[in-house]
Amino acid sequence: MEQLTLYLGHFLFHESFPDSEVNTPPSVGDWLNFFQIWVLLFGSTTTFAVAIWHPPSRAIEKSIVILAYIACAYGSFLPIIPYFWKPKSGTGQLGPDMFLAAHAHCVNWFVTAGIFPLSLLFEWFALRGHPVPGGLSIKGLAIQAVVFILMGISWTWRMTINDVTWVEWYEFVGYPAVDNFLFGVVQALLLAYVTWWRAPNAEGAAQEHGAPGETSPLLPN
Repeated sequence: MEQLTLYLGHFLFHESFPDSEVNTPPSVGDWLNFFQIWVLLFGSTTTFAVAIWHPPSRAIEKSIVILAYIACAYGSFLPIIPYFWKPKSGTGQLGPDMFLAAHAHCVNWFVTAGIFPLSLLFEWFALRGHPVPGGLSIKGLAIQAVVFILMGISWTWRMTINDVTWVEWYEFVGYPAVDNFLFGVVQALLLAYVTWWRAPNAEGAAQEHGAPGETSPLLPN
């Protein structure tokens, strides 16, 4: 939702951001990016709803997750909506300006700083806690690592602003590139973990439990 709001602010108020990633007037590519973000939001929201709807039935946990999702929506998207129908000058742009400034100077830094350590820690604990991770896809980890690392690297020269420092570049347009790169690094580290350290242990656990066939781990030797 925050990415939608950020891009929507740049898209609707692109004349106020001469170095924005949105052209003036918006090009076909800008419109495609605009609709792509909406499709991404719809897909992620649908996935979230399906996950909540299906079992297991854990009422307390699901209630907490739903409240967290609503709180995230309220703080990242809903308060900005009224400003998009007001004049694009004066107080009509105060809301989007405050939102974009807060994210550029505060929120994005916290998100980036948390991506690498927290995601790596939680995913590593999840892998470590299952003796036979039969549903783990080595190919999926490899594809994610390569795609997101290359995406992050390529965006360093695709998303540019003239005459700015690296900090300013990150705050205005570069944070998605950095986030994608770090996510790719995390997936690469997990790939190394399950390939070179986890695989022998998982194979031994499968043999110990006598779990051939469907319960055998999908990990290479």
